[in-house]
Amino acid sequence: MPLLVTYVEAFVLAVWCILCLSSLSLIFTITVLSAVLVRYTLRQGSNRLPIAS
Repeated sequence: MPLLVTYVEAFVLAVWCILCLSSLSLIFTITVLSAVLVRYTLRQGSNRLPIAS
């Protein structure tokens, strides 16, 4: 959904909502950090994700 909103803002409305951009950047950051964590875990040879305690 955030990607659809960003698309509409960029190509239909030609305006940007700061709340939508901040939400998109937060989702992007979480996705990248999750991918890094999964890659790190798989390189360690473990099938389980580390759990913070």
